Amino acid sequence: MVYNEAKNNSEKREKTLIQMWKNANAKMAGIFVILVLAVYPLTFHDRYADILRFKYYCYFTTVLILAVAMLITAIFFLYRDAKWYDGKYTKQLKSSMHPRNWKAVDWAMIAFVGTSIISTFQSDYFYEAFWGNEGRYSGLFLILMYGISFFIVSKCLEYKRLYLDAFLMGGMICEIIGILHFFKIDPLKMKEGLSYGSYKIFLSTIGNVNTYTAYLAMLACVGVILFILEEREKKKLFYLSSALMSLLSMITANSDNSYISLGVLFGLLPLYAFGSLKNAKKYVLIVAALFTEIFLIGWVTRFIPEHVMEIEGVFEIVSHFSWLPAIILFLWAGTIVLYKMDSKKGRGGIVSGTCKTGKRIWLAILILAVAAVCLILLDANILGNGERYRSFSNYVVFDDEWGTHRGYIWKTAFECHRVFPLHHKLFGFGPDTFGIMTTRDYWDYWSDMGERYYELFENAHNEYIQYLITIGICGLAAYIAVLASALVKIVKRSFKDPEFMAIGFAVGCYAVQASVNINVVIVVPIMLTLLMMGVSEDKASLKLPESDY
Repeated sequence: MVYNEAKNNSEKREKTLIQMWKNANAKMAGIFVILVLAVYPLTFHDRYADILRFKYYCYFTTVLILAVAMLITAIFFLYRDAKWYDGKYTKQLKSSMHPRNWKAVDWAMIAFVGTSIISTFQSDYFYEAFWGNEGRYSGLFLILMYGISFFIVSKCLEYKRLYLDAFLMGGMICEIIGILHFFKIDPLKMKEGLSYGSYKIFLSTIGNVNTYTAYLAMLACVGVILFILEEREKKKLFYLSSALMSLLSMITANSDNSYISLGVLFGLLPLYAFGSLKNAKKYVLIVAALFTEIFLIGWVTRFIPEHVMEIEGVFEIVSHFSWLPAIILFLWAGTIVLYKMDSKKGRGGIVSGTCKTGKRIWLAILILAVAAVCLILLDANILGNGERYRSFSNYVVFDDEWGTHRGYIWKTAFECHRVFPLHHKLFGFGPDTFGIMTTRDYWDYWSDMGERYYELFENAHNEYIQYLITIGICGLAAYIAVLASALVKIVKRSFKDPEFMAIGFAVGCYAVQASVNINVVIVVPIMLTLLMMGVSEDKASLKLPESDY
């Protein structure tokens, strides 16, 4: 009797110890996720003057604090385990960390960090490659921070919808500030002292407009999809408000990145949303609201231009389109019809079949659209008929001027890579050393950039080309493997828990727009934290054997 009671107390104490350790790790990972997703975007120090550097310091400091806290917790756990149970759970921990238990995304992240380390040590500029101080602080040190946070969050976090809600709430504050900036209202005095050119391209507490829209795209994906999935009225209203504010912010930000992100979101979402009438009606509602917002912003810019910043590019073309009011009325009418159909009792075969047919029709439309785009690009660039596309010629004709000189940057970057020695081809010039390459070692290829554009390009303005040059073919392959393996796991997980599709779309939209954007510490940690959350374990990685329960 006494023996059984002592045994039960011992087992209870074992369970309490391991559970406390798991809970502590999960809570610390959860706090980190909330800080990065909700608080980090709002941080700034001296307005835009040091916003990149300050956010960099904030991020790596947060990661280091998390790592130290995790280490202290682990030391306490290992000490108690050694003293009370002769290292029983330490052995179990080692077993759980065996490479045979690693997932594809874990291997990909290890490869990404590993190739970055090799790239740094074989670089001719070790110090600059380690710190990234000659670029945008995306050196090896920051990549190590990404790796540390990845394994902590993905292995310890216990996912909760709360984290996505916090992400949206922090985002709405950023969006309100950005929308006010569009109306030339600066509540935080962020734009004081900026020139006219800089005034237009720096927004909210994020900074450069392209970085800002990359952040907005992730918010829009999460808000739109959670609105489509949500059934509770209060939460549905919250997600709808978040989605509409994100879309409005993307319009008022007036960046070409917005077109790419919106195309990915609204082009691919029907393949998921059209699976049921309940989802399809919400999708059509969001599309109707988007075009309505474009129309209203166009109206505002025409009637009170002195009080707002100008809208250019595709949004300007769409807002001035003569058929836009008719399209908006059609979309709202379609929304009403779909809501009425869904409200009727006895929905079943016809409606279900219609939804499946709608998904197939949309897939066919996407295929035709892709084919049409390919034909237009062929006609404009190979056949030389770019002038026939008028206002869209800047988007379909690829030359040195395309994408604010991106065509020139990419062409020359590939030429530099072609003449690299083999070790630089494989592992790059060194993390975030693109600017050093262009101004010191390969000046002959860039000698005319000052004469042509009066500027020096220290970034490829394409995340994938940037990695190709700086960490080489191996590093680029590892990074793509991280994104691809994570997306596969997130999509598979969404079959059981559909809200993970919101994370999948956010990461996917970022990955697509990264083809014309810069990877900076202002927004990459947010994307990677969403990715970590998407691939996190259902429970903390350390589990007790069944007999211990």
